[in-house]
Amino acid sequence: MKLSKNKRKLLLTFGTIIAVYVGLKYLLPLFVPFLFAYFIAWLLRPVVGFLHRKLKIPLVVGGGFGVLLLLLVISVILCYLGRILFNQVLLFLRNIPIYQQYFTQQVEIFCVTGDKLFGFKDGSLKLVVND
Repeated sequence: MKLSKNKRKLLLTFGTIIAVYVGLKYLLPLFVPFLFAYFIAWLLRPVVGFLHRKLKIPLVVGGGFGVLLLLLVISVILCYLGRILFNQVLLFLRNIPIYQQYFTQQVEIFCVTGDKLFGFKDGSLKLVVND
């Protein structure tokens, strides 16, 4: 049985899509660390080149220095962001009673409005919410 040209092209397209999907699903996790390493090397290349040209520091030593410098910068940024996050969590924990009071007031307003809107006996929705 011979396939028509259009069916053959369609089958080839679906086969290619499936092959690309399977390739990305299984090979991308293996490829990402190398891509990340290349990006880091690309970031450090100007610093290492400067150290090698101007100060005559070997490339390996300059690369190690560059990696340490990059780790230091990342550590400082993470410490700063961690401190901000910690302060925000503390502020949130201190204000929980205020948030709880506001939420309780809003629920009570909602219950009273619902009772009036639907013609329920006063406090009916509040009893349902409290249960």
